[in-house]
Amino acid sequence: MVLFEYRYQNTPIHNLNPITKIALTVTAFLCISCWMDPRYQLPLTVYALALNFIAKTPKSWYKVYYVMVPAIPFTVLTGFYQYNPELFKVYPHEFVSEILFKLPNIPILGTLTMTYGGAIWIFSSFWRGVMGFLVAFTFIYTTSMTEATDTLARVGAPTPIVFMVAATYKFIPHMLRVLSTIVSAQTLRGWQAKSKNPVKLLKTVIPLMNPLMRRTAQITEEVATATQIRAFGAGRLARSRVYKFAYKDYVISMACILTCIIVVIGLFVFKMGLL
Repeated sequence: MVLFEYRYQNTPIHNLNPITKIALTVTAFLCISCWMDPRYQLPLTVYALALNFIAKTPKSWYKVYYVMVPAIPFTVLTGFYQYNPELFKVYPHEFVSEILFKLPNIPILGTLTMTYGGAIWIFSSFWRGVMGFLVAFTFIYTTSMTEATDTLARVGAPTPIVFMVAATYKFIPHMLRVLSTIVSAQTLRGWQAKSKNPVKLLKTVIPLMNPLMRRTAQITEEVATATQIRAFGAGRLARSRVYKFAYKDYVISMACILTCIIVVIGLFVFKMGLL
């Protein structure tokens, strides 16, 4: 199965109303955005993993975490500059100011100092991306393009936005198929990427970039032409079916709304989730 492509399974999350699925996803992303404290991120991670488990998200999707590897050096470097205790609103200043180690005489950068606060910031920043992918996996795997576009049409979203969502749903899986084809072709020519060194691994990706960029430009033009042929933005989209709210949808949606209210109030009033 291609990554990031909907597939129906008889699971409790697949069978929810699309609006309920959106409510679950929006609530999770709100928590991810507001909570930097690892103590809050832990239960949120359990929640995201539970969604993936219930939805039976394919384990092969987790290989996409490799895309986070190039961002690690930049995240770590930024963490070295989180030494000002005033940046932390909850953790004791004497704790976050305590030095873990120093890297002296770094060219251009000078001496870099890693504090406990910086280390916590690095972990929480990286882990937000991990949780974001988990939540996105569940939504994409359990929500079809038809459900997404019908829901947007129901809430009165502009037709161009509905078409862009539909195009995105098709564009990403198609690009992954193209990438898989390119990788297979280059492998037959002797290309391989087996190095565990991130720098060497990035160098081995270069043979893939030229054909991938050319195909990306071509496919983008094809998608744009297809949306124009299908009367992109010409008028309001008719819904293909009506999705009824069951009792569980009301309960879950109300719980999501209540959670969002608590998260926002907790953040601004009690600094809940801040470092």
